[in-house]
Amino acid sequence: VYYVDGSKAASGDGKSWEGAYKTMAAAFAVLVGGETIFLAGKVTEQLVTPVQIFDVHIIGVGNKPRHADSTPSGGNTYASQWSGSGLTAATANLRVIQQGWKVENILFSMVDSNAAGIEVVRNAGADDAERDGSHLWLAGVKFAGAGVGLRGGVAGTFTEIPNHVLVEDCEFLQNTFGIRGAIQGQNWTIRRNQFRDSTNAITAQLGSTFIYDNIVAGFTAAGNSGGI
Repeated sequence: VYYVDGSKAASGDGKSWEGAYKTMAAAFAVLVGGETIFLAGKVTEQLVTPVQIFDVHIIGVGNKPRHADSTPSGGNTYASQWSGSGLTAATANLRVIQQGWKVENILFSMVDSNAAGIEVVRNAGADDAERDGSHLWLAGVKFAGAGVGLRGGVAGTFTEIPNHVLVEDCEFLQNTFGIRGAIQGQNWTIRRNQFRDSTNAITAQLGSTFIYDNIVAGFTAAGNSGGI
């Protein structure tokens, strides 16, 4: 288990809240697979998951995903936010390139309308050369503001189909696209999410996919094209 606290003045050894890492990159640098990372406060980073590292669980520790605008006195378990503000344009906060990652209870805010909070991708490699973010699980994540909440694939780079992505109990608020597919997805489950006041809710080519029990309200694309 590792701890990340964006309010820290400097990184510790990451093994406790008192000695938490300041950045998510510091935690990514020591992963071997199967770990849990707890996040408190706000980090502003754009990262790719480490090569050949699987089944990592990232958990925000706030009561629910919201902006981490202040630090409570005497404590550091508070709202958890992952921001791309001021960083490279059209670049995801987090690109997932290996299987089995889970992200839970974190607010993602994107750098611009072309950037994703999270990208799940897959290339054409085989065995150890394969980069495949399939079996991604997003639970209780909030994507707020302009940009793409979850993007599947990157055209021209990761051209294979990500499989078995689960998106549940998430909120997509005022996004350019809540969920957008640059590459086809297969066997996804999108359930119990809220899409609020986004230009587009879900715009993707998804095979053998179940989309159910979602609330889609207030999309603004013309001609009723902004729903699903």
